[in-house]
Amino acid sequence: MNVVAERVLWHFDEPRTDTALVRAAVWLEQLCVLCYETAAEALPGEARALARRFAAHERAHAAGMETVLQGLTVGVRNRPEPVDVVWHLPGLGHGTRATTLAQLVELEESMLSGYQEMARRIGDLELLRTVGTVTAGGAQHLVALRDALGRPLVPRAFERVG
Repeated sequence: MNVVAERVLWHFDEPRTDTALVRAAVWLEQLCVLCYETAAEALPGEARALARRFAAHERAHAAGMETVLQGLTVGVRNRPEPVDVVWHLPGLGHGTRATTLAQLVELEESMLSGYQEMARRIGDLELLRTVGTVTAGGAQHLVALRDALGRPLVPRAFERVG
């Protein structure tokens, strides 16, 4: 497992309740916003536009998870900061276009693995619906990022993330 996966998945491994899992997901979605914004600053042309568009998607994912959290009558405790981007994705935006996009691929793969784990553990049906919607969006991001890198859109048939 790579460093990004270890650091992202830790957030999903620690929580023991639906509420704690949603809090972790909100924080990580907000981290994804910061990561895409950081990458957009360093990327040229179409890759920059892609990162900006995905930052907006991640904002929507975070808002959806936050709505579920509020439905559980719990508020958001804290939010990620730029230093969290540095810790989770060291060097993001300081390499080549391909390196930056590859880091975003690692981020999306890790988030998908985390959401798969989350889906196995949650009990609330409405939360499961939201997790499914957010997971589908992350999978679409992963395909688009692989395409931007010239990689196969799906590395192998019946791929299992995580």
